[in-house]
Amino acid sequence: MYITAEADTDTELGSITIGDVEIYAEGQSADACLTISASSANDMGEITIGDISISLANTADATSTATGCMYLCNVTNIDVGQGGQITIGNIDLNAADVTDDYLDSACVCAYVCITGNADVNVGDITVVGGYVNGNDTLMDNFDSLTSWLDISACGDINVGDIDYSDYEASATIDVSSFDSVGIITAAQKDTVIVDNGGQNFIYLGDGLDTVCLVDDQSTSYATGLDLDIIYNFNSDDDIIETSGSGTDESVSSTSLANYAAFVTAANNADTDIFARKLVGGDDWYVAVDQDGDDTIDFAFIIADPSGGNLTSANFGEY
Repeated sequence: MYITAEADTDTELGSITIGDVEIYAEGQSADACLTISASSANDMGEITIGDISISLANTADATSTATGCMYLCNVTNIDVGQGGQITIGNIDLNAADVTDDYLDSACVCAYVCITGNADVNVGDITVVGGYVNGNDTLMDNFDSLTSWLDISACGDINVGDIDYSDYEASATIDVSSFDSVGIITAAQKDTVIVDNGGQNFIYLGDGLDTVCLVDDQSTSYATGLDLDIIYNFNSDDDIIETSGSGTDESVSSTSLANYAAFVTAANNADTDIFARKLVGGDDWYVAVDQDGDDTIDFAFIIADPSGGNLTSANFGEY
């Protein structure tokens, strides 16, 4: 299905509003696709779309994938006109009806591509799937967020919560290209989460999880109120990786009096990673010196980790 709106240089394109979108595909070579294209050589209004639900299922005789996709393109002449922002409700990606005893080729795929010339705002994202068949073949392409979701914009990209808790396979959740994101929840097996420069709240799962903290953290560590917080961390299995931090680490269960004392100690520690608890608390505060100048570049919190005290083995460089 195609929805197209165009305007020439003498005409402004007004706002476009579309309600909830449901896309369903099942079986061999089944494709369900919605393409929305809005272009103008002059100014363009906002594009607003309700919740997007993509549900996919396979069949026993499938020899190719079932595909559900949505493409949204908002293009204006930058030298002449100004594009309106794109606002989309929640995105629900669901492969709950996929049966895992079918052929390797009986898989399902989804694609959501959004291109805008201003800000792009997306609600919460929920992903269900991760089933493998008897040959240990993954039956969907949802395991990497960027393999099915592609957002580009001239303005900011703002996304709500991203929830992979009902995804049964390993996954990679890379939000580094987003300007802001809500709560990030890992999949049920080994998950790699790549954060962005803003404040993130990350919930790990039961797998061997890795959190990669990007090197352009924009939040201030001064007060301790804007830090990334990582929950459900297991010191026996999970790892935090930072860029450019090196391997010189000071990790100790010794508690410091308060956050101000932590900052002072970290800046005087002459180390790349400095991790301590505060008196009376179970959370670990971690300071990172990325450039080796003996001052903190950013900090984050590991909330009440399980598995015992943190060690240098819980930190690495990517």
